[in-house]
Amino acid sequence: MRLVALFLFLCIGISSFAQEDTVSFSKVDIPPRYRDCSASSIEQETLCTQKSVEAFAKQKFNTGLFKNLNLNEKRIRVYAQFIIDQNGGIKDIKVRTPHPQLQKETKRVLELLPSFIPGKHDNQPVNTTYTLPLVFILG
Repeated sequence: MRLVALFLFLCIGISSFAQEDTVSFSKVDIPPRYRDCSASSIEQETLCTQKSVEAFAKQKFNTGLFKNLNLNEKRIRVYAQFIIDQNGGIKDIKVRTPHPQLQKETKRVLELLPSFIPGKHDNQPVNTTYTLPLVFILG
């Protein structure tokens, strides 16, 4: 019985530690920012970062894949989530798309992102979760 209790305590402790290791983009004190973004307010830097990441992803994305996959939809939605780590690098990329080839391409593109200026929480650099929705209009 004590062994089971110790095991549960360790699992809960490890799980809690892992969750505190990464801070949500919306909860971090100073969000990570794209290197080229410098503005007078955090809100403006955040907007610049969002626009820059989206523009980068759309520019690098191989849109020729859409033709080869014979997708019937006019709008293709791609949802990606990744972590901007304490050093500004990208890790733990997760992608949701209507086709596995698009998932692979999205990961390829996100791995090309330049390093960010990391987010800060309690005045310390932290891992920050970033969500990127992309919509491609075919036609």
